[in-house]
Amino acid sequence: MGIDAVSAGLSGLRAAQVRQRNSASNVSNLLTDGYRNLRTQQVDRGDGGTIATTTRDTDPKPVSLVNEFTQQTLAKVQSGASIRAIETALDLQKQVLDIFV
Repeated sequence: MGIDAVSAGLSGLRAAQVRQRNSASNVSNLLTDGYRNLRTQQVDRGDGGTIATTTRDTDPKPVSLVNEFTQQTLAKVQSGASIRAIETALDLQKQVLDIFV
């Protein structure tokens, strides 16, 4: 069974969205007493794609802006890479179709 690059790219975009949303929530609650940070867990689906889930810290901890900057940068890079994977897969499909037309 091969990798469906479009599906893998879309799952990467969804995972990046979860990571960005969780980080934005953490930053917006920077001064909230008792806030428990959201964490993004990302795992391989086994078919080339990925799944991101959200967990919450069990104990309140201060929000680390350094960590949140890193999470947002990771989400940005992941989004870009996922978009490029989708574009490449669609271009390849077009080229294959052009061969047979």
